[in-house]
Amino acid sequence: NHELRVLDRFGLAPLRADGDDRPALRTEFSNLKDADLEGDGRRPCLVPAARREELLRFLQEHSGYYLEQGALPSATRTQDDRSWCVVHAGLVPGRHPSQADREDLISLRRIPLKGRPYWYEVYTGPTLVIFGHTPASLPRMRRDNGRLVALGIDTGCVYGGKLTAYAPECDEFIQVPAKERYASP
Repeated sequence: NHELRVLDRFGLAPLRADGDDRPALRTEFSNLKDADLEGDGRRPCLVPAARREELLRFLQEHSGYYLEQGALPSATRTQDDRSWCVVHAGLVPGRHPSQADREDLISLRRIPLKGRPYWYEVYTGPTLVIFGHTPASLPRMRRDNGRLVALGIDTGCVYGGKLTAYAPECDEFIQVPAKERYASP
């Protein structure tokens, strides 16, 4: 979500969730200021002036709203033979990520139903969705009929928690404690 705000500022972010309208790669930028790299909440991305252009080139080439398992040549399905995908924040239940609104993919937490549940609390699959953006001390797991259908892996590294990775092919977690607290909630 922070990266999208930076790319939007320069007119470099795709508008469609599938990224088919991704603008042409821009390689030169002049006189980049701290404010040019501010994300959500106007928080600056503190990058040395000499590396700011490099950061913008990287963001253009690596930003995205979702990633499906099939897009990774060496990725395999889950142990129970289901496909999986990764989104930054959320997914409206019943909608494929390619048909989603990009804002949902990068910022959705709760949906407008009675009680304002988190999106993953009503998601039933069939695809396993791995997501972040909603920090917790432990990964957020949603099961439907005994199968894991949504997994939140934001365990608050930026706030001094842990960085969590998950391998859906073998159902394994890897966690690394943060070296410090990088931001306040």
